[in-house]
Amino acid sequence: MDAQYHRKITIDESVGLLLTHRCNLNCVYCYVSNKRNIDMTFTRAVEILTPLLKKSAGTLQIMLMGGEPLLAFDVIVSLIEWLESHSWDRQYFVFASTNGTLLNDRMKSWFKTHSSVIALGLSFDGIPTVQKSNRGCDKIDLDFFRETWPLQRVQMTITSDSVDRMAEGVIYLLEKGFKVHPNVAYQEDEWPLEQVYEYGSQLNKLIYYYFSHPSKPLIKQFIHDINEYAHNVDYPPEWKGACGAGCGFSVYDSEGKQYPCHLLSPLVSNEDQIDRIKQFTKEDFSNCLSVECKICPFVNSCSTCVGSNYIYRKNLSQRDKTHCLIMKLEVKAFVKMEFLRLSNKSRISSSDAVEIDSIKKLFYNSLVELDF
Repeated sequence: MDAQYHRKITIDESVGLLLTHRCNLNCVYCYVSNKRNIDMTFTRAVEILTPLLKKSAGTLQIMLMGGEPLLAFDVIVSLIEWLESHSWDRQYFVFASTNGTLLNDRMKSWFKTHSSVIALGLSFDGIPTVQKSNRGCDKIDLDFFRETWPLQRVQMTITSDSVDRMAEGVIYLLEKGFKVHPNVAYQEDEWPLEQVYEYGSQLNKLIYYYFSHPSKPLIKQFIHDINEYAHNVDYPPEWKGACGAGCGFSVYDSEGKQYPCHLLSPLVSNEDQIDRIKQFTKEDFSNCLSVECKICPFVNSCSTCVGSNYIYRKNLSQRDKTHCLIMKLEVKAFVKMEFLRLSNKSRISSSDAVEIDSIKKLFYNSLVELDF
């Protein structure tokens, strides 16, 4: 399977394997409060994956999770080489998110050899000083990740304490040749409004960076379908689900037990929470929207995490309002970028005219501000 190709294929089913509860770092925003010496065996992983790989049902995404998955490197090696040694009834690819701190020469050589089957997604929080304060270690071989998986985005986590350096961090990684996925952390406490407004200021800085560097790949904050949002004002959309938790995505622990996601598993949840989680149905996950969210035109683009909702607020549908405010700032920043783009055009196209009408509709319905 070609490494360039497998990042673009359509995923029909996703499964996560909790290879380990261990981690070598203690990140400030980590949701795993009790890192334990629990690991999945190669035999258990094979038992879980074999029936899934024998299905004729489109592409299977296999996510190797933790903790820090590279602490289970020997299991990863055995698993990938087992996958490669068989002919399966469906296409698959393997992904693991890592902090990158454990990679040694042996690991790098092995991953390069098998990079068409398994991709590593690096978590790195922007400029080295923020990476160091968030994660405790900034000595990462960034070149290895960029050269081995050039299409893979770096996961950059943003907190209320680091938001004032968000633009600097995005630019730092873009200048190093990465695609970047800035992600606001799901935290128990909502952000003070001062930090929320700072997020908007950071987006403004990035707007002007992109205008000076038009070839740089856009971050998700500047990718929006304004016409869809305008349509949703009159026709509230059917929620597509946030991440597939409980609806097509399953996570298996070291004992082979199935859970809706890693947050709603023994990795994060306590025994009392697990007992309640076991009672959730697919309908509980597919219908976990508040009344407010059901009529929001941005609902399918607005970031949420049902696992965090339950862990922090004891309700699958009770979102972190910080993310709602941030979503509106992102739409506003996108509109500002579009106004700057349109102002540099000598002639407005028919598609531009449609977008302008959509922006006006969102403005007149007080869904986006145009105070710039």
